[in-house]
Amino acid sequence: MEKPRTLLVAAGELRDGELLKRFVGPEIRVIAVDGGLAHLRAVEHSPDFVLGDLDSAIEEDLGWARAQGAELIPLSGQEDSDLAKAFTYCSERGWRLIDVVGVDGGRSDHQFAVYAALAAADGSLSITLHLDNGAAHRLAKVESSGREATFSPEGEFSLFALKRAKVSLTGAEYELEEEWLELGTRGLSNHSTEMIRVDLHEGGPILLFLKG
Repeated sequence: MEKPRTLLVAAGELRDGELLKRFVGPEIRVIAVDGGLAHLRAVEHSPDFVLGDLDSAIEEDLGWARAQGAELIPLSGQEDSDLAKAFTYCSERGWRLIDVVGVDGGRSDHQFAVYAALAAADGSLSITLHLDNGAAHRLAKVESSGREATFSPEGEFSLFALKRAKVSLTGAEYELEEEWLELGTRGLSNHSTEMIRVDLHEGGPILLFLKG
């Protein structure tokens, strides 16, 4: 049976394995993004695939993954990050529901590249980053159809346009009605007054940060 969700395990920081353990299971397709393989080995859960240029995963971990039946898929080229390549790979195979762990911490340029990859990823992908202090939901607009989503955060949240976007927001202290947002700080530290609703009318994608 086709697995409905895909978990990408990146090579950033994970404070412990508990966040990862929440997601792995027989009903989830698990992909190690290069050096993220080490996180999976630490919790003794073999991925279905290992993707990337495979320059960060150590040979011992790769050997373990092979022995467990994982498929290693080298994706060469330095134009894109391994995470960006993984998003493209998922899009090409029609795997639309994607959770990502292991993107916290590390170098500032690598952090920026995570959000650049979110901005560039195919609009059909529904992507959620699971972070140490909450989650970030990417909302994108598929050609000729808008996207709306409802959330029930408690208190503070932030909403940013990764690319220029026309957005409506209700249920918050600072609401929007079909307003154009640019990449900037305008959406930082808003507060919910009830269940919030976000509508992406044009452009985007946009990114909604919810506190954990």
